[in-house]
Amino acid sequence: MQGFIHASGVVYEEISFNLETLEQVVNHGHAMNEMAQHLSSNKTQCVVIFIMNHSDEDRGDLFVSPGSCATVVAVSE
Repeated sequence: MQGFIHASGVVYEEISFNLETLEQVVNHGHAMNEMAQHLSSNKTQCVVIFIMNHSDEDRGDLFVSPGSCATVVAVSE
């Protein structure tokens, strides 16, 4: 995006998540709320969100935490 938008006009935020425990789910929710408040308190004109999936490197099974894999079929149901 640097070719289209000057670097001073871009804010990069990254939120990693692991949803294995209730505490981690709550922490993720707080992090998302903080980011939303930060974005709404600035003169943000446009927000672009990239979501990277979590998939097992060997099988491709999706997961929300390293200890919690599910097959693609199970997630799709």
